[in-house]
Amino acid sequence: MGKKLWITTGIIGALAAAYTAGGFLGVPYGVNWALKKYAEPIVGRTITTQEVKFNPFTLQFSVKGLNVQKDGEPPLLSVGYLKTKVLWNSLFKLSPLVQYITVDELNSTVIRTGLDTFNFSDIITRIQEMPSSPEEDKEDKKDDKPLQFSIGNINLTNSSITLDDKFRHKVDKVTDLNFALPLISNFQNDVDVPITPDLRFNFNGEPFAINAESVPFTPGKKTGVNFTVTGLSLENAASFNPIPLNVKVTKGTMDCAFNLDFEKKQGEENAYLRLKGTVKMKDVGLEDEIGKAYQIIGVKEIDANLKEFAFFRQNLDIGEIQLHNPSVVVIRDSDSLNLVQLLTHIVKEQKAQVKQDAKEAKEKSALPADEKKTPNDWSWNIDKVSVRNGTINFTDTTNNFKRSATNVNVTLAPINGEDGTRTSIDASVGAIGGHIQANGGMVITPFSMDLNLQSSGLSIADLTPYISQYSGAHVTQGTFSNKGELKLNLAKAVSFSYTGSADVASLNVTDKQGAPAVSLKNLAVGGISVSGLSPLQISLGSIALTSPNVNVGKITLTDGRVRYTDNSIEPTFKLNASNLAGSLSNYSTTIKGNATIDVKGLLNGTPMNISGTINPFESKLKLAMKGEVTSLSLPAFSPFSAKFTGHPIEKGLLTYKGTFDINQDKLTSENALVINKLEFGSQVPDAKDALPVGLAVSLLQDRQGQIDLNIPVSGSLDDPEFSVGGIIVKVIVNLISKAVTAPFALIGSMFGGEDMDLNNLQFATGSARLDEKTIKALNIVAKAMQDRPGIKIQIIGMASEKEDGEGLKEQLLMRDMRYAIYRDTTSATNAKVLTAAQIDKAIKQLYSESTAPNKPKNADIEQMKAFLMKNQRVATADLKQLADRRATAVRNYLIQKEKIAADRLFISTSKTQRGDQVVPGVALGLQD
Repeated sequence: MGKKLWITTGIIGALAAAYTAGGFLGVPYGVNWALKKYAEPIVGRTITTQEVKFNPFTLQFSVKGLNVQKDGEPPLLSVGYLKTKVLWNSLFKLSPLVQYITVDELNSTVIRTGLDTFNFSDIITRIQEMPSSPEEDKEDKKDDKPLQFSIGNINLTNSSITLDDKFRHKVDKVTDLNFALPLISNFQNDVDVPITPDLRFNFNGEPFAINAESVPFTPGKKTGVNFTVTGLSLENAASFNPIPLNVKVTKGTMDCAFNLDFEKKQGEENAYLRLKGTVKMKDVGLEDEIGKAYQIIGVKEIDANLKEFAFFRQNLDIGEIQLHNPSVVVIRDSDSLNLVQLLTHIVKEQKAQVKQDAKEAKEKSALPADEKKTPNDWSWNIDKVSVRNGTINFTDTTNNFKRSATNVNVTLAPINGEDGTRTSIDASVGAIGGHIQANGGMVITPFSMDLNLQSSGLSIADLTPYISQYSGAHVTQGTFSNKGELKLNLAKAVSFSYTGSADVASLNVTDKQGAPAVSLKNLAVGGISVSGLSPLQISLGSIALTSPNVNVGKITLTDGRVRYTDNSIEPTFKLNASNLAGSLSNYSTTIKGNATIDVKGLLNGTPMNISGTINPFESKLKLAMKGEVTSLSLPAFSPFSAKFTGHPIEKGLLTYKGTFDINQDKLTSENALVINKLEFGSQVPDAKDALPVGLAVSLLQDRQGQIDLNIPVSGSLDDPEFSVGGIIVKVIVNLISKAVTAPFALIGSMFGGEDMDLNNLQFATGSARLDEKTIKALNIVAKAMQDRPGIKIQIIGMASEKEDGEGLKEQLLMRDMRYAIYRDTTSATNAKVLTAAQIDKAIKQLYSESTAPNKPKNADIEQMKAFLMKNQRVATADLKQLADRRATAVRNYLIQKEKIAADRLFISTSKTQRGDQVVPGVALGLQD
């Protein structure tokens, strides 16, 4: 008994010694061996440790000085100290129960070497290429319950991450990284206990704090994350913006607090993911980086309240956005506004991205139907946007004009993308010594806006730099006020209107030398109505002058110049009036009579003159004017020609003579236009709906190369639809359209064939002989071709079995009868004229030889002929031959009788039809 006890005691002692030695010595050795044997080949880097400890009695494990590093590179990962303790209860529950995990001084260097490559990319590649074992495949197919575990007190302290972006040439640092998680467990008793991770760190010196509460092992996985940033430097944050904006954030801080909620309830298709929170920015400053650096935008404070950003429900709801004391610098130079230049640069920078997005969208559209994602439309809403006490500083470098708009206050509420939602607008601003106010509303989709506009006390004298720039006048005193309603609607066609009144008070105007020119106590204009855009229509209900004083004996103009540039079209259109010399005489508010106008000069180098009389101070305008332009070169108008016809003008001269008379609001005008030697060029690339202008010119241009148009215009100035220019343009456009779409109708109206269908010449059925009506129509066509040498005619013969069938059968039967009588002779059967006896003989012979079914046995001559006609076959070739003969007959007549050159007459492929669509005869068309 004593011996067995000693043996048992010895075995237990030996096992304890082995366990102790294995724990204290074997585990550290095994860990280091496993790191060298298995981990290093996977990570492709050397893994070293300063010290590894394991206590087999307390199950505590620690590693000191862990380092993962490749030669020539900074450490990918280093850990100053890692310590953990496993509970003995793990043996009884057959699940890992960890009392704590502590990691101290974890430092990592992440290097970005390319667009999507990093210094750890090779590790990911090796892991992806690792083959899986059959045992692992079998384990993957098992439907076992997940491993249960419990880990308490996870702590990461005093850690950092260095982000070295070689691609962007920038280094960012995450320092003071600390993470704490008190408990995470999926045991049944713990699944309802929320896990509460807490993460805090400094990013490039800016503090961040994130804490959350989640129950990840419940069916709903309900989670809430709180994200807080205090005093974040906007200048540092802007460096992460991937879009080059050509502005630099020079100052500003941001405080924000966000909450992210997530839950996936059973039975619901979509999870619940919602972000909400607040943002506050202070002392924001943006500097222009395009030209000379200066602060372009500054805001004292921006407050925003995000009520809900629900991703899966696709809903964005913002409470209010407030801008306090914003200031904007607007500078105009000879090119454009600084803000326009800024936006232009942004758009250019984005072109490459837009092309890439379009390419990706195209690739996505090529996916099979079941792989495409078609998300629902997002809904969005902003309760209110307000601007308080803003300032706009405006500088015009072209004339040294500098002014500020102050007390800018704007409120918009609400704003959203729902069709028909009305947004109220309330705005006010102080500018050029007065005040402007607007209130009303707008609808974003479809866009419409109505505003009540009111201004008071606006200084006209402040605008003298612009007034004198164009008139030479100097306003020394005067204010402007108005009250009206503006409406704009883009739902279908653009609709625009303004109605209201305006007042000018205490106006004093001098000339350049300071001599008084105009003064009045008050000018009140009522019933102002402005509407339309093309054409723009303006009407004034009443004009009241108080104490006006305008007396001009004579104003003489010498060597004047007016330059007009239209940048809305490519290439830019320019028109120059130069060498202007003339006078305005007897222009007075106190002396009755007409003022006399006489102006001469050059328009694009072409002589022009305008002369006549005008009396604007009558109760109703009285005017008698005449104007003339001689041989104006038309290629200057090529930008418009290329845009609207698809062809530039290469050659041509315009001479215009016109008169305008206005009396008792009635206008009469005579307009004579002569266009010489008009020639269009080739169609411009990418032209939309190019017109066949060559055809129009050939029709309108006479033998001398002139297009002569006389356009009388008359109407009432009270008619808001009346426009002299609009009527002239409409007449010319209609004339060109008719020349293109119905050329022969135009020829008929010009040369005496208004009642004739010159486009379709009719022939007797089955015949190619010209009748009297057809010859008369051809005479009109010939007259037009003789007067319009540019016209070339296309001739298309046409035949129809339905219309020409009977007549053609008659001719074919007559041909067969001639052949039956003269078949044994050598004479031309078509030249023979058969007698009545020969016709009866031929009918009997052809009837006897006919093999057609249902032939009557005892038929008389008429029945025989009817039978032969019924069974006479009209081939397509017969129809085509008839159509060809008709076309040839028309061409020969025009050549031989009317002496039209053969190279102006083209026979096109004839048309035959066995249905109802072709009218027998000849169709004429213009040859381009």
